[in-house]
Amino acid sequence: MENKKGKKTKPSKFAIWWRWPLIVLALSICLSFIFGVISQVALTGAGIAISVVVILFFIGISIIADMVGVAITSASYEPFRAMASRKIRGAKESISLIDNREKVASVSADVIGDICGILSGAAGTSITVVLIVRYAGSFWEVMIASAVSAIIAGLTIFGKAYCKKYSMLHSERIILILGKFISLFHIQRKGKENGSKKEKKSKKGKIEKSDPLKIEHTESNDESSLKENMTEQERKEINLADSVKFTKPDFNNNIINVSASLATFLNCDNKNKTLKVLDETLKKNYKNVVFIIFDGLGKNPLEINLDKSSILRKSVEAELTSVFPATTTNATTLLANSFPLEHGMFGWSINFEELGKNVDVYLSKDSETGEPIEDGFMAKRLPIIPFYKDAKTDYKISNVVPAYWHDGIEKNRHICSQIDDYFREIEAICKEEGRQFVYCYCPEPDATMHDNGVSSKEAKNLINHINRQIEKLSKICKETLFIITADHGQVEIDDYIDIYKDEKLYSLLKCPPYLESRATAFKVKEGCEEEFKELFIKNYGEDFQLHKSGELIGKGYFGDPSIEGERELLGDYIAICKSHKHFIKHEDSNRFKGHHGSLTEEMFVPLIIIENKIQNR
Repeated sequence: MENKKGKKTKPSKFAIWWRWPLIVLALSICLSFIFGVISQVALTGAGIAISVVVILFFIGISIIADMVGVAITSASYEPFRAMASRKIRGAKESISLIDNREKVASVSADVIGDICGILSGAAGTSITVVLIVRYAGSFWEVMIASAVSAIIAGLTIFGKAYCKKYSMLHSERIILILGKFISLFHIQRKGKENGSKKEKKSKKGKIEKSDPLKIEHTESNDESSLKENMTEQERKEINLADSVKFTKPDFNNNIINVSASLATFLNCDNKNKTLKVLDETLKKNYKNVVFIIFDGLGKNPLEINLDKSSILRKSVEAELTSVFPATTTNATTLLANSFPLEHGMFGWSINFEELGKNVDVYLSKDSETGEPIEDGFMAKRLPIIPFYKDAKTDYKISNVVPAYWHDGIEKNRHICSQIDDYFREIEAICKEEGRQFVYCYCPEPDATMHDNGVSSKEAKNLINHINRQIEKLSKICKETLFIITADHGQVEIDDYIDIYKDEKLYSLLKCPPYLESRATAFKVKEGCEEEFKELFIKNYGEDFQLHKSGELIGKGYFGDPSIEGERELLGDYIAICKSHKHFIKHEDSNRFKGHHGSLTEEMFVPLIIIENKIQNR
């Protein structure tokens, strides 16, 4: 509408309020007509069997529509935004559905659900008529009609009640399935759009040689057309950390710098750079200093599962990088205040040539068979010395850790098995007389996210529980400074790659692949390097980027390249995952729903500082 001056006028509130009900009315009439025609055609002259099938069909649609209605009301944006950033099909459509959740819920639960309920009742009439003809009589007519209606109503209500809980727990999965279904109707339109882009591109001619960063910028805008015009040499020139949005460890803003600040605070030997924001806070002379590492609670899980107003999120003082591979064993950096090249605990599984096998270093077990290795081997081969071992301080140093975690010091070691045990032990220590320093490592929420996924209900509930307990603890423990971080983050896993089935690739290797499922090391037989590279890129290049281990060492991905350290443990090549998948290295490997190890989102961790102010004494 336009006014006399030619300007557009906004529709009245009355018009806006009536618009959606009118659309629903028209949609209801159309769908009722279409479903009615289908049921009439199917039921005309049909027997009881066909009538039952039609009834079950409409009941099924009614239940599915109700599930969508429940799921859309409980679904949150965060998991789909994360999926959209990874270009997962259906994610953008799912976000659009959530944007219009009221309309989607109305159409699915009210329109489709009610129509199917009415039509299933109408279909029941066909069965009633057939049965009444067989069992004529006024009494039986009433009983048969009532029984048929009751069975239809009972099945519908039972189905909706049974599926409602599932819909609430798995709302993201249901909405993503619907989003993927809707995306099927966008394929043709996208094809036309891509065609028009290619026409425009062809007018400009081929890309000339330019710097890697410029190429990457163009790729993000029109990746498919760029790749067609890039030469093989141009692809090789793209910088590792830019080409697939990899994040190189920044050892000036890294978890190692947290340990360096704490080592300096406790008057321990320290050769690494410290964090200024943490140094300044530690100068405030707190009675208790509590350092907590929550395994896996990186930036990605934190933002997906907690509101901005939560104490953990609003207390983030800095965003740090983890080490590479971004995994718990390699984060020994936090305990030892040393680079990965120094401590050598690069991944969960490491190949030791002197043993002739891959070893799960934390468990001291054969990675393939699960059998224990030589007793004491790991302690001798890769000894880990905690940064606080020779502290010159008046703080009493205590550990709050799970039973399998060990720093070689038995004194003041508090063992925990359940999540709440950690908070109880910390509270008890902080209430002791004298100054207390607590080093706490908690294996959650990493374990829960491995089993259920980063955006799962289980992960959300656990991380919110941790947040509540930290908030409670920060109020109870007086004159206490809480320093909280993570060893790494996690990402949602979309799919698995069964590399263990690749007999040809394995025939080129000295030992099975090891290290991590998203950052995998390979030792290649002499003379087979070119064949290995060609085969790997052909089979797995879409999801993994292959690099020589020596090149990564030289570029500083594992710390100062001048450190000789344990570089031989990194093998000949390392494949870095650029998607959200992970390798299955042997038949019994875990198929995690959430995982880490690569240089993508799991590289970012928070530095959280919470202060219970010092009281005037």
